[in-house]
Amino acid sequence: MPKYCLGLEDPAGGESRPCIFAQDGNGGRAQTSSGKRHCALCSLENLDQAFGSLVGKGNLQRQLKHWRRVGSPTYEAAFALGALAALSAGEQQLLRAKAGERGKFWKQSSWLHKRRLRLRHFLLGRPIPVTNLSPRSHRYLQTILARKGEGWLLHYNLARLRKKEPFANVSSKHNGRTYWRGRPADMRKGRSAWWRIRRILKAKCVTAVARGPPFDDEGLAWAMDEGILQRGALVALSGSQESNPSCCYLTEAGDSLFFTRLSGRMTFPTKQLASAECSVRNVLGGKVLGIDMSEAQRLLTDRGYVWETHLLCYASILAPLVLDTCLQRAGFKLELWNKHTQWPAQATGILQIRGAAQTKFWAALKACADRVYMLDCFLSEPTLITNWHHALQVNETYAVVPVQARDTH
Repeated sequence: MPKYCLGLEDPAGGESRPCIFAQDGNGGRAQTSSGKRHCALCSLENLDQAFGSLVGKGNLQRQLKHWRRVGSPTYEAAFALGALAALSAGEQQLLRAKAGERGKFWKQSSWLHKRRLRLRHFLLGRPIPVTNLSPRSHRYLQTILARKGEGWLLHYNLARLRKKEPFANVSSKHNGRTYWRGRPADMRKGRSAWWRIRRILKAKCVTAVARGPPFDDEGLAWAMDEGILQRGALVALSGSQESNPSCCYLTEAGDSLFFTRLSGRMTFPTKQLASAECSVRNVLGGKVLGIDMSEAQRLLTDRGYVWETHLLCYASILAPLVLDTCLQRAGFKLELWNKHTQWPAQATGILQIRGAAQTKFWAALKACADRVYMLDCFLSEPTLITNWHHALQVNETYAVVPVQARDTH
């Protein structure tokens, strides 16, 4: 005597719904194999067993294909009301394809709505975009072309091919009017050559930035004006440690900033203590001082201080005296800055103590043109400060200035 499915199992333990997945597609109950109380479309466990064997998966696909061919509503009910509803969208789409259903693509996500544009780019080449170089970039380009150093020919061809766009007045050696000979072919070759040169220059720029500071600010500004590099992007530096990932931040004004942050695996007290060295590196543009506790104790002792009382401030971060002592080796010093209405003219950057009473940490501020960026090692990228006057007023601020040469006479 045949056994029939007891209905769709409720994962929450409620009453099961009647089975409608009969083989004929008329909405009756499906027959089950020996030892099973539910069919594959009414039980997730039986569905997993069917997918686990080639025979079971093939039977399910043939059943779906039969329901679709005869036009039974059971086909759609299997995906909406059966155990197939628990599958992902990709798995459901694969089963529908196996059942003979053609894929449905939205016109907006398909290449068909771009067929004319892509055909035009294929025949005539992708148009060269118009750029607006700043005077700074113009001077850099003229310098490269005048020196004729390494890579100057790439810059020359990039500018030469852009002047020919849209290649309307270019004379052709061929009189043919097809897309494969004559002016359309010359247009396509010129544009393809321009995009190929652009890709080569982009790879060279990224490789040069990845080597680390000092960065070629003029070259990076030209690359951003050309659209080769994107403004606001972070370019990872090669050889950076996992505990302090370093990168080059390309500002909106066309400048470049060295930025290193702390790893997320560190505990917060460890980050507070390490924020001093990290912020000093950000201010000095990547120069490593190697501040450690034993060295800080020795430096304070050599200057006549009791290191137990001058090593830490707020019981969590290195004291400004420690940073000033370590900066002396690099030719810089800390200077307390109380004039929040103006930016220190001779300063390389600014170090600030930020945070609440128990969450103090060091952060760096750098000025680029008329903009000020905060290099917070707790964040993933630099932050633009719109009101830097207020930031200097509410936080304990120290300017990092170069040590003046002493008069030896």
